[in-house]
Amino acid sequence: MTKHTAIVPAASLEKMCEERDLALEVQRQAEVHSAQANTLFRNARIRANGMTRGFFTQEFGAPVNEEQCINDGVESFRQEIDRAAWRYLRHLIRFDEILDKTAKEEFEDGLKEDVPEFTAGNVQATVADFLMNSKLIFQRGLARCFSELDRRFKSHDGFKVGSRIILDKVFDDWGHWNHYRNHKDTFHDIERVFNKLDEGNTTYIPEGEEPPKHRSLVDVIDDDRKVNRTALSAYRSTVESEYFKIQVFLNGNAHVWFKRKDLVEKANKHLAEFYGEVIGDAATKDTNPDDLRSKSGLPAKNLSFYATPEPVVRKLIDMDVRDCIKGKLVLEPSAGNGAIVAKCLELGATVKAIEIHPDRAHMLRRFQTCRLEVGETNFLNAKPRPVYDYVLMNPPFSGAHWMEHVIHAYDFLKPGGVLRAVLPASAELNDTKKHRTFRKWAEQRKPRYGRLWESLPPESFASTGTRINTVIIELYKPHS
Repeated sequence: MTKHTAIVPAASLEKMCEERDLALEVQRQAEVHSAQANTLFRNARIRANGMTRGFFTQEFGAPVNEEQCINDGVESFRQEIDRAAWRYLRHLIRFDEILDKTAKEEFEDGLKEDVPEFTAGNVQATVADFLMNSKLIFQRGLARCFSELDRRFKSHDGFKVGSRIILDKVFDDWGHWNHYRNHKDTFHDIERVFNKLDEGNTTYIPEGEEPPKHRSLVDVIDDDRKVNRTALSAYRSTVESEYFKIQVFLNGNAHVWFKRKDLVEKANKHLAEFYGEVIGDAATKDTNPDDLRSKSGLPAKNLSFYATPEPVVRKLIDMDVRDCIKGKLVLEPSAGNGAIVAKCLELGATVKAIEIHPDRAHMLRRFQTCRLEVGETNFLNAKPRPVYDYVLMNPPFSGAHWMEHVIHAYDFLKPGGVLRAVLPASAELNDTKKHRTFRKWAEQRKPRYGRLWESLPPESFASTGTRINTVIIELYKPHS
């Protein structure tokens, strides 16, 4: 033994044992502190859950993640508790009575990262904004609700809320809710709208005041199907609630009739107020389809000027145009304040801009470049010269003036040229003879590649004074 232990110096062995005993002691202290940390964290979570009335969802007994505690434990916990607090506030002041399903999704997306701090100042500002804009929030939800049910609702001016709506494939072939369509949320949104319309109040409801109770439309449907279903298959059924009559067909489709005409009228008034006074298209059903052009050549009512927002300009001048426009000849027949013109000049095009309004025509001359010619005239009276590679335009929305402008502008294209125009959604969706005739004309001139119509995001023109939905049409002039 002496021989072998002599290999390790006594001093070194003693040092190793001391270090070993010290490491064990540190580990024992870590265990004590870890247990204390677990208790403290558990208490913190209990307080957070109590403060948010159960909206704090973190598991109380979760073990402490030491690395997370060191790196971002406090900030991580701050985001957890603030996220729960904002959700509880949403419940407390009844946000959901105003928000549609899209707005709810946007609310949740805002809490996924960089959760705003739940402070008195932030809460007061949020509630004040909600109170001030609650009517607009409700109207936006109403517009979204019906525009998602039927694309014609995107053209509010041509199609208002009527006596019924048709929902496609509400139930599957076995008679169950079709989860791919998720029409339960659709029914919840419709019911939310009619509940609020029946209250006659789209503003904040103080805590303690209960809104009128209405039986859930989804519950009415579920109860009927539980009682009457005899087999796992589709079947016909008819049920009614306070506001609706719902008929389900063998193909899974459902027709929903509105029982309260007064609430339908309220809905249409809100839609008219939301979309604004300027109607995107006012062509009547008895319009003569042979008269696609205006004989008078008069400008649109009030000139119908709505400046083109930057995001719309980017959509209008898409990647295909941006890659090819340099050195090309471009016509902008309703140039306004020059948003489209400026982008074309930036990309190296030569532009002819026409604008009837003297002040805006003067503004266009600010560019001071030899690649821009400004014409101060009524475009509808200009004689066509088929020399332009591109026509890029945002014509007047009022009446059916956009039709006249698009048809006239097409004659300025040279063979192989492309026309792209921003139009009200009614151009694609309205069902008058005049609209059908225009679309037939456009179909014969659709692009070689790509789509004839492209929908723009809702409220693309809200920043310039109108909320009507808009689309982009693209036309192509073939070589003869």
